[in-house]
Amino acid sequence: MKSYTIQTLHVGICLALLLVLAVLTISIFPLLPYGWGSHKLAFLAVALLALVLFHVLTKKLAVRRYHVVVADDMLQIRAGETAPARRVPLSEVVSFGYNAFSGTNRLRLQLHSGEKIVFRHNEHFCAADDLEKLVADLEARAFQAPDSGTRLSPAMKRETPFFEKPIATVVGIGFAIVLFYLSWKAFGPDSNSRKSGSLFTLYGFGLAYVGAWLNARRKNTAG
Repeated sequence: MKSYTIQTLHVGICLALLLVLAVLTISIFPLLPYGWGSHKLAFLAVALLALVLFHVLTKKLAVRRYHVVVADDMLQIRAGETAPARRVPLSEVVSFGYNAFSGTNRLRLQLHSGEKIVFRHNEHFCAADDLEKLVADLEARAFQAPDSGTRLSPAMKRETPFFEKPIATVVGIGFAIVLFYLSWKAFGPDSNSRKSGSLFTLYGFGLAYVGAWLNARRKNTAG
């Protein structure tokens, strides 16, 4: 029996906070001494304040701590320190899937009832936790031989993460070709300097994609 602490970001609450702050920002700005568009610095200041509030409120309201205990035949999941624990028999778990990309790690448990239990860790809002250790425990137990006595459930399967699938390589090659073409258009002989700045966002996404793809390849090699 092992215990793990998980920090989970609730996306619904996060999106609701973002929407409320966006509406408030748009509503407050016309009330400032300067009219809309006549003083960009005022708008940037209000927008920056909204972003700071979003970060603080998200960490305060949208992040929950869970305690997960993995027993031989049962998962015990408790939200917070005082809430009653939920018991999930491992025989009810059809499969589990884990994906990690650009600072967001997600573990999903698919139950026979159709319910999905999801833990989503985001490094920008959540403190360090044991999600990767929990995933490693599930993988180690799930891949044990059926007669070893430590297998979680004979029917439970490990879902193949996106970056371990062949389609991830195809998508990566396609993205690289598009990025090369856009870079040539932006920095080549007939370049448009106005559009070149937006490419740096795509470069960052590409680096994150390559990093996740390489991590998946290393994991497969090590396994």
